[in-house]
Amino acid sequence: TPPTREGYEFTGFTSNDVEIVNNSFTMPTNDVYISTNWAQKYNVTIDNILFGQYVAGTVVQIDAGTKDNYTFDKWTGYNVNDEYSARTYFTMPNQDVALTTNWTPISSKYNVYIDSTLLGEYEEGDRVDINAGTRQNYTFSNWAGNVNVVNPTSSITYFTMISETVYLTTNWTPNFWTVQIVSSYGYDDTYTVTKGNSFTLQYGTHSDERYGFDYWNIEGTYTGEIPNITPTSNITATAVWQK
Repeated sequence: TPPTREGYEFTGFTSNDVEIVNNSFTMPTNDVYISTNWAQKYNVTIDNILFGQYVAGTVVQIDAGTKDNYTFDKWTGYNVNDEYSARTYFTMPNQDVALTTNWTPISSKYNVYIDSTLLGEYEEGDRVDINAGTRQNYTFSNWAGNVNVVNPTSSITYFTMISETVYLTTNWTPNFWTVQIVSSYGYDDTYTVTKGNSFTLQYGTHSDERYGFDYWNIEGTYTGEIPNITPTSNITATAVWQK
């Protein structure tokens, strides 16, 4: 039977006087001196509870198990093979190892975000009332996201909470058209025109008096002076000049 020693693991007998095989030898006609060899064991604790004692170089298998109403997050305290796996391993160093299991509580509530802003936390099955509010110079268009709302084209509506985080986006339609005026000598400006209203095109005065206004190029349509236009889309009007 191999000898024992507290805190150590027996690794074998050695002798300069005989050959020892399987802890046995043949007695010669002289004295025999035998040495015992030991490897120190180091402690492994998990959450401050002794898990075991191991010699350096041992591959130690560890298992965090389960915890009611929590999911395993990761191991901390020493570099294990996969810190995010509840079952993993590490190679024992020449020192004690103190490991900690980290857990995340399982919540029955999930977040709702509207346009990246947190609306609140809700449980699965809850009715969630949502209101897009108003936006100056825009008309509400629809809701978009990872949940079906009851009336997606109404700014005030609701949905039934699902078992995951909800991300909703409000989409809006502008109540105006943009008119960009560009001149061939570098002057340009952009205006907004309320839908249905008219707008007066103004080309100003050329910096070179030898040039006079010739015509407007409005989205590929060429025309002379137009005092007013009523846009039906976003347009670019270019003033063309000639000597």
